[in-house]
Amino acid sequence: MLRFSDFSHLPEVDRVLADLLRDPSGLTVVTGPDGRPVSDMTPTHHFLPSGRQTIFRILISELLDAHPKMRCVIIAKDRDVFHTARRFRHRLEFIQVNSTMTYEAALAEVAPRSNTLV
Repeated sequence: MLRFSDFSHLPEVDRVLADLLRDPSGLTVVTGPDGRPVSDMTPTHHFLPSGRQTIFRILISELLDAHPKMRCVIIAKDRDVFHTARRFRHRLEFIQVNSTMTYEAALAEVAPRSNTLV
């Protein structure tokens, strides 16, 4: 499994990550769809991965490794939006957004929880 140390990045990222891993209060990350159109010229509009999901998965893994009692809540329309290492699956909760559960309602539901990544 990849870790942040497997990538070359700015030294400031190491400091931010170290601070984040020390803080047990949790984290809320709001992102858009992963991917970008290949080209409008192609007959079918496929998406290339942007790398954002890989970095997100690494961040979640490192946080869950650093805080064994922490849980993670994924809020999305599609269950297949996020996959993680098998060892973390019992610490993940998925809330599906649909016509009866909006993103705002789901965030309001989990925001008061402690030791939770959203």
